[in-house]
Amino acid sequence: MRVDATYHTEFIRTKNTAEPLAMKLTIPMTQYASGDLTWLDGVLVTQKGKRMLVVGHSGTVEAIVKRLSDVTIPAIRTFDNMVVVVITDAGVPG
Repeated sequence: MRVDATYHTEFIRTKNTAEPLAMKLTIPMTQYASGDLTWLDGVLVTQKGKRMLVVGHSGTVEAIVKRLSDVTIPAIRTFDNMVVVVITDAGVPG
């Protein structure tokens, strides 16, 4: 699977989750503030048609998915979930 960039919060555990893939694929890692989702607005513009790994934690993943896709997902209560959101080249959820 192609991944073009990774995003992680300021917490070490999310960085440690993203880092092995980023190193293996030699792709950028970008840190975001867990309490501020405004960074996603730029992602919608700059990452159209690209694949990203966004690592969050309980309480943030649902909000990230909602902001990117306007879809509400159930609360995540375990640590082994993955949600795939596809943003088309037109910048809309696919």
